[in-house]
Amino acid sequence: MELISKWQPSATTTIHQFVTRIDGGGGFAVGETDNPDDLLEVASIFSPYFDYQIYPVVDFAAAIPTFQRAIEFRTDR
Repeated sequence: MELISKWQPSATTTIHQFVTRIDGGGGFAVGETDNPDDLLEVASIFSPYFDYQIYPVVDFAAAIPTFQRAIEFRTDR
């Protein structure tokens, strides 16, 4: 907790929330950045203490046009 209390996200990262799993098996940080180096840095700092899986995501509504193009591509073949 002492190490975490000293950490601040970079200026190019926004942390929206920290959540914990109800089963006690871990947690998630929900954040946003356009700089992959930010993710590398935080994972490097805390890797002795946490296992990381990083899931890049986009807003579902913003993804719909891409999904539609993919469906059309597969259908046209």
